[in-house]
Amino acid sequence: MMHKIEKYFQQVWYEKRKPPCLLKPLEIFYRRVVDKRRLRFVQNVNASYSPEVPVIIVGNITVGGTGKTPLTLFLIEGLKGKGLNVGVISRGYGGSAKQYPIAVDKNSSAREVGDEPLMVYLRSGAPVVVDPDRVAAAKYLEQNFNVDIIISDDGLQHYALNRSVEIVVMDATRGIGNGCCLPMGPLREPVARLASVDYLIVNGGNIDVLSSDVRSAFGNADASYSMQIMAQGLEPVFQSGNRQLPPQNTEVYGVAGIGNPVRFFSTLSEFGYQVTEMPFPDHYQYKQSDFESMSDMQIVMTEKDAVKVHSLELAPNLTNSWYLKVSANISPLLIDGILQKLYPEKLQP
Repeated sequence: MMHKIEKYFQQVWYEKRKPPCLLKPLEIFYRRVVDKRRLRFVQNVNASYSPEVPVIIVGNITVGGTGKTPLTLFLIEGLKGKGLNVGVISRGYGGSAKQYPIAVDKNSSAREVGDEPLMVYLRSGAPVVVDPDRVAAAKYLEQNFNVDIIISDDGLQHYALNRSVEIVVMDATRGIGNGCCLPMGPLREPVARLASVDYLIVNGGNIDVLSSDVRSAFGNADASYSMQIMAQGLEPVFQSGNRQLPPQNTEVYGVAGIGNPVRFFSTLSEFGYQVTEMPFPDHYQYKQSDFESMSDMQIVMTEKDAVKVHSLELAPNLTNSWYLKVSANISPLLIDGILQKLYPEKLQP
């Protein structure tokens, strides 16, 4: 049922399906609430918590996946390369820890801390703290880890936490959809919100492919960067025995429980596989029965899905499973621009 509802709204938001009239008054009410929250923050920034170190927000103004996690990993690597200790905070969507805040470690499960925080920790080794209250997460990170900078994975609309840099990620194909706010459209905030962010990252293209509304609202094309998601190769979900990689140009099941599975399927196809698409809802919690019909071919899933599947006791049943390791390709000028604002001394030769 949830999958059908999600599919319906995707059609309304991105495929020009006519929305029901009752959504319009709900959108008007939603916009008023959002505008009031934003106005309170602008009028009294001191009412929000300011950590002792700079905060970079990696967020979006639309719901669903846009590529925030690959960008977060890119920023961690780039900033660490400049000599900075980087920590990450996250809401931990999809997880349900017994208490918060909680620091992610090698023994954490996706069911506990969420799939994205666990993936970021395993890939980067950076300290990651999860709490739906990002202020509490930031305080815990400051108190327990030596960090020079905090990256908030999502949280653009979490105004209780002050920020030094705001980065919005937008999908080149989807853009802002029909341009309406929730629930009539996919926007968490009106497109005018782009006027106040520092950087706009376009996943899969550049700012020129976005609508004139987006370009006009953002205004500063020089602060926009193209991001390409690059496939690095396949890795086994479970380390068990010697297995051969599925040869390219063969048919595989593509499993994706992410906000925009179409992008993953396209990346997998570009990497050389014929994909039988198996989409699941974003942050879906897998169970063994989900894979019972996929024993006849190799399975390739996203890395975010792999960290969830790995925590299940399915190793004997999923010896045919792999994940596609990807990375974000962005100009290093983005790192330089952030450092110029936050730590200019780090750019000195």
